[in-house]
Amino acid sequence: MHKPIEKLSKLTDVTHIFYVAWASKSTEAENCIFNSTILHNVLKAVIPNTPNLQHICLQTGRKHYLGSFESCLRFSSHDPPLHEDLPRLNS
Repeated sequence: MHKPIEKLSKLTDVTHIFYVAWASKSTEAENCIFNSTILHNVLKAVIPNTPNLQHICLQTGRKHYLGSFESCLRFSSHDPPLHEDLPRLNS
């Protein structure tokens, strides 16, 4: 964990940060703790050394709008649209 912080703290010419990382854990509480810690460490390493930093964007995805990943994965399966009996173009 310390090597990424050491490497990030060497950055001095950052003007924008777009944060899109996500790690999935066993529970939503663990997700919040783990992912917020990672973001905090990135910002703690970068902000003090980047006087030209203008913008930080926390990119969210489907989970932000629809709830936890567990609830999003409750769907019935269906047959894939392609089957082996279809001709292949590069055979």
